[in-house]
Amino acid sequence: MQSSDLLFGHKNSLALIGMPGVGKSTIAKRLALTLDRVFIDTDQLIEREAQCSLQDVIDKSGYQKLRLLEEQVIVAQTYEHAVIATGGSVIHSQKALAHLQQSAYLVYLEASIETLVDRIDNWDSRGIACDPKQSFQSLYSERTEAYSSYADCVINSDGLSPDKVVDAIISWISELV
Repeated sequence: MQSSDLLFGHKNSLALIGMPGVGKSTIAKRLALTLDRVFIDTDQLIEREAQCSLQDVIDKSGYQKLRLLEEQVIVAQTYEHAVIATGGSVIHSQKALAHLQQSAYLVYLEASIETLVDRIDNWDSRGIACDPKQSFQSLYSERTEAYSSYADCVINSDGLSPDKVVDAIISWISELV
């Protein structure tokens, strides 16, 4: 069986969900190459649509505007044979998640808060869509339960290299067939 044949039915795509810093874009790029799929990064689509960085959207219009743009961009796309790296705040839009679920399996890349804090060194410019008064701990607690509830698959990435995370996802896909 070829890796491009691993996904079946009307869901021939994967969408990676999870906290900022978990590695969604890095893993999605590698998965897209491995599975011979199109790589889509919704943060890049938002920046193209807004013609500025995610942080600029937050600074100029607030985090709710970024979440709205994210929903609009995701719902406007068609996902065929793709691996999608979503923004961390996609979990706040049932409309965007429902749209993704029509053609993609949702893979939650999980990591401990300690791992994420170690990985993120650009808090002020990263474009994290949350209330500026909200702590990262609070955001983590709020989102992790929601990610789990929507996920078709949960992969804990703590201590794993990107290649090992890709291997774990491919192993999960092979169990679907």
